[in-house]
Amino acid sequence: MTVENAELLERLNEKEQSLEGLLKKTLAAQEEERRRLARELHDETSQILAAIMMNIDVVDRQLQSRKPYRARLKAVKALAEEAARNLNKVLLDLRPALLDELGLVEALRWYVSQMQEVWGLPVTIQAKKMPRLPEHVEMAAFRIAQEAVANAVRHGAPRSIRMKVAAPDGTVRVEVEDDGSGFDVAGAMAKARTGEAVGLLGMIERAELLGGRLEVQSQPGKGTRISAEIPIGGG
Repeated sequence: MTVENAELLERLNEKEQSLEGLLKKTLAAQEEERRRLARELHDETSQILAAIMMNIDVVDRQLQSRKPYRARLKAVKALAEEAARNLNKVLLDLRPALLDELGLVEALRWYVSQMQEVWGLPVTIQAKKMPRLPEHVEMAAFRIAQEAVANAVRHGAPRSIRMKVAAPDGTVRVEVEDDGSGFDVAGAMAKARTGEAVGLLGMIERAELLGGRLEVQSQPGKGTRISAEIPIGGG
């Protein structure tokens, strides 16, 4: 009986490690696809839209007083500008080039500025310059912060969001706090376990896969605070 139990436990551990490895590979593949899509959208579609709007301005100046044509051009330009704004929202959720080029803090500063511009929501960030971290650690920290802010915007209707990022003692710490409607944490965790609250579950998995942890503090009507700690040598 003891030998059988030991063998069963060993097989369960092997399956758990296999699933963990598969999840890591899946997340890595997703990030690579996000990177490819973001690059293509930025390099091709964004430039095409910018060229369209520049040419519209040129034709508008050439038409001078031909009001019917100028009115039609302005309508077309408005559509192009709306398409550009929608594209920026898509790029916001994909992968910022700054994360690859300048690291976590600069990428989060860019993300915060874009959130303010796209959604018109006060988002502040408190972060000091830090050295480059392992790519998978920077990505996990960025995605957790991104998901926390996106969840607050989608579900909490906050008036403001505050973000803190630091890297003391070999650990990256990310905290996102909002003054929105809040929620019942126990109920949300129960939904996460059944696959309903995928955003919350995704943040927890990203932290735990790298040997870190994520804490959620919230009450209905009292806002939400999400704190994550990830070992820099994690994963």
